[in-house]
Amino acid sequence: QALFTPLATSSSIMASLPRPDLTRATSAATSGGYSMLEDSPFSDMEVDEEDEDEEHVTTKDSRMGKRIWDRRQLKGARDAQLADLAECSGMEPEDVELCMPDSKWDKDVFLQKYYDDAEGLRSRLGVSEGNDCSNTFPADALCGICFCEPPLAGVTPCTGHGFCGDCWSRYVSLAVEQGKGCLELRCPEDKCKERLRRSQVLKLCSSPSLGERYQHFLLDSFVEDSNTRKWCPGVGCELACGRSSIGGPVECACGARWCYDCCNDEHQPVPCSCVQEWNKKTVDTGSDLTWILANTKPCPKCTNAIEKNGG
Repeated sequence: QALFTPLATSSSIMASLPRPDLTRATSAATSGGYSMLEDSPFSDMEVDEEDEDEEHVTTKDSRMGKRIWDRRQLKGARDAQLADLAECSGMEPEDVELCMPDSKWDKDVFLQKYYDDAEGLRSRLGVSEGNDCSNTFPADALCGICFCEPPLAGVTPCTGHGFCGDCWSRYVSLAVEQGKGCLELRCPEDKCKERLRRSQVLKLCSSPSLGERYQHFLLDSFVEDSNTRKWCPGVGCELACGRSSIGGPVECACGARWCYDCCNDEHQPVPCSCVQEWNKKTVDTGSDLTWILANTKPCPKCTNAIEKNGG
């Protein structure tokens, strides 16, 4: 007679299996649940949350899709980009700095223009190759502006264009005082396109405060001439923001929420063109209202605004 061994019940089989060690999670993301990462082969791996977003204000902002920089972080990001492009192109960092606004501070656009026609790019932007400013002048040479003093050597690489230290200082200092046009400073010689480098401008400024003003303008250019950064329009805010990586409006660390494309307050789902038309209409209406109040009187019967045009 055949003997049959009774099959073990499903409950006994499950009871014989080893149970995983469920450890209470302590992070905010898994609060109230359990985690099995203690026994995972990846449990010993460390994640550096600040590698990619080191220049951002906080890693929390980067995780939320925000890209925000203060002025110190902007300076670090700019200097790193200039050093990287100088290594790729073989140009001096100061020469790269003069060329980048033309490419909207886009690394790929600059390298494409440089590799297509490096000489043409330098010539068009007034950045001579080599940055050799060791020009010497004859003993009887005079300043090309005042014709009184000998020219100052070592300012620009353009040959034969000499100006005395006093004229250079006045020329540079006046330009910095007048505003951001100083970022386009060129050799004073007629029809010369050669640009002045940052170190030369700082050396020729008549006071340290003008040098700081010039450096402030340079950092502003890193934001204002860029396609990927804009100043936050929030009142009193000095942070720069990039387009949110998760879409939608920009939310700055100061609390302002605004549209990256038109820099107006958040207006989803209304398109930017509609908001701009509305803003124009409200401005026009305000002007009309000012004129009505100044040139009309209310009708004594119907109280509508009327204008006396005769009689």
